[in-house]
Amino acid sequence: MAVNFKPWILGIGIPVTLLSTYWSGGMPSKKERIRLKEELKEVRQVVRTTELQLQAREATLHQLEARRQVDLALQEIGARNYGVARQRVSEALARLATAKKINSLSAPDLSKPEATLTGLTELSDASSATLHAVAGQLDAALTRTVPAPDAVTPVTVPPPTANDIPNLDITQK
Repeated sequence: MAVNFKPWILGIGIPVTLLSTYWSGGMPSKKERIRLKEELKEVRQVVRTTELQLQAREATLHQLEARRQVDLALQEIGARNYGVARQRVSEALARLATAKKINSLSAPDLSKPEATLTGLTELSDASSATLHAVAGQLDAALTRTVPAPDAVTPVTVPPPTANDIPNLDITQK
C-alpha cells in the first residue's frame, strides 16, 4: 500500500510557506499597507492632474496651429493662391474642431472665429480683411490662456558672462 504524500505536502507546506513569508517581512504589515494605499491615492491624483495638463496643452497646440493656418491663408491670398488659401482655412477649421473635441478645461471660447471661418465660402482679396479680423480674435482669445514660455519651461541656461564675448580684434596675432 503506497502512501500519497501530495495532500500532506500541500496541506502543511502552503501554510508554512505563507507564515514564513509573513514573518520574514515579505508581506507588508497593516501600517505599511495603509501607507501604500495613501501613496497610491496621491499618485492617482498626480496622474489625473498630469492628464488634464496634457489635454490643455494639446488643445492649446491645436488652437495655435489654427492661428498659424489663418496667417498662412492670408499669405496665400496675398500671393493670389486662393485654392491653397481655402485649404489653409479648412485646416484651421479642422484644428479648431479638434481642440473643441479635446474638451480642455482651459480652452477659450473660439466659437465666434470658428463661425466666421465657416462662413467664408469663397476667398478673394476682399476676404483678407475678414481673415485679419479672425486672426485678431484668435490672438485675443489665446493670449488669455496660453502661459508665458518661461512659466511652462523655466530657462536653465545661465546668462552670458564677460568670458563668453568673442574677441573680434583681427589686428591681434
